[in-house]
Amino acid sequence: MENSMYEVRFKTSPDFRIKRAPNSTIGEPWPLPQLYNVKYDNVFKINESLSIHIRNYSCDILQKAIDRFKVNIFEFSLEEYYTNFLHIEASGFQNLNKKYHQDTLDIKKTGIVLRSEEVWGALRGIETLSQVIFSYKGQLYVRDTSIRDFPRFKHRGVLVDSARHFMTKEVMLDILEGMYQNKMNVLHWHLVDDQSFPYQSKVFPDLSNKGAYHPSLVYTHEDITDIIEYARLRGVRVIPEFDTPGHVYGWGFGHPEMLTQCYDERKQKIPGCYGPLNPARNTTYQFLEKLYTEIINIFPDKTLHLGSDEVPLECWNSNPEVPKDAIIQIWLGGAREVLRAIDQGYRVLFSSCWYLDNIPHGVHWMNYYKCEPTFKDPREDKILGGEVCLWSEYITSETAISVLWPRASAAAERLWSSSAVTDIEAAGKRLQEHRCRMLRRGLQVGQINGPDYCFLPRQRKVVEKEDIHRKNYNHENIIRLSSKNSFSWKYINIIEPFVIGISFSSK
Repeated sequence: MENSMYEVRFKTSPDFRIKRAPNSTIGEPWPLPQLYNVKYDNVFKINESLSIHIRNYSCDILQKAIDRFKVNIFEFSLEEYYTNFLHIEASGFQNLNKKYHQDTLDIKKTGIVLRSEEVWGALRGIETLSQVIFSYKGQLYVRDTSIRDFPRFKHRGVLVDSARHFMTKEVMLDILEGMYQNKMNVLHWHLVDDQSFPYQSKVFPDLSNKGAYHPSLVYTHEDITDIIEYARLRGVRVIPEFDTPGHVYGWGFGHPEMLTQCYDERKQKIPGCYGPLNPARNTTYQFLEKLYTEIINIFPDKTLHLGSDEVPLECWNSNPEVPKDAIIQIWLGGAREVLRAIDQGYRVLFSSCWYLDNIPHGVHWMNYYKCEPTFKDPREDKILGGEVCLWSEYITSETAISVLWPRASAAAERLWSSSAVTDIEAAGKRLQEHRCRMLRRGLQVGQINGPDYCFLPRQRKVVEKEDIHRKNYNHENIIRLSSKNSFSWKYINIIEPFVIGISFSSK
């Protein structure tokens, strides 16, 4: 009997097969680091007296990351994989890691060393370290490991649509936690659209008072500040999108004068039928200037996404008032569209093959995993990265996490790891572990490989979201902290890890 990808086969009867997810790895990271050397026969114990020292520099981002690290390894570390096929006569299955525990070394030497030139590298390194630690019968272990890591792309994003279905603040925080665990660093927040306007503006309160699905289904300035702070502590930028000049019907519930009135063929107004923003009126620009001034004072990132897609031109054409250094996001299309944008001088983000709201039957994460955003073209340095898209026409706040994770994890590894990392079978086993890891840490993620299980404690301790302290941060500092993408880090010579030293170069 052998367990390959997605089924168990019986050697004596090859036609008899059972659908089953692949055997999970244990103590393997996701996404895969750029350089990952492991001595699988060298396994070291970790004591509960583990201490962590930060050298040269520290900040609240690192301190919070270390707090999460301690909780993740001491309370939520993964148990060694177990398969019930062990109980089938002559199954051939065995506990693959058992020999490691029998041969465990107990050597107190240099501990774990994590070196980074930036806070962000240390942040990613701490998360990877938490993933390579596993437990067996209450004892924590880690293999002798050497890692050197950095992201392949600067921009590794998740688009969340909170206009078609309102996403609660709690769900937004869970999405950010999932992004941290998958080393994604940009939350592209599609806040408003034709259907609703949940952003609560103080300068134009009727936008949400009349445009939100319900007066309570809004994001206050305090909500947004909390979400941004939660993201900052996880090394995630928050880029808001206010889609214009199309997709603005939701603006018209409170301010119809902003939109272009549509006319019929007899030049008669069509009541209630509005098109894009009306560019023929000076008041439109005055309104936008006032609104955007408010927005950029709340969202510290230096980028504001304007959407600018699917603009219906019919109303502009029918209305008698209407006179005849960007980054381009490729929503649909492939190499041709990407390279055409590059040839016109633009930098590019790629999303075409990562629409997670399209949910086919069965095991399909491999399609996201195999999606290559560069097309192996020499002009690929103009491709900043990509984003997975969680459009919410048919996805609700109740289902968002299970749809997003771990399917988005496939794209996360493509955006982080080397382009040479393409082994689907090896990735499938690590993805099994990563799914269970996210579940164990409190994210209600969905299935990924078919029939499987994840071991979760029956009396699972509920961990509250960490307190979010609102601070009057220097605006420029938030932009600097939030928008820096490139980092590299390494931790080397993992042996008896009673001490984790985190050090920074003087670069």
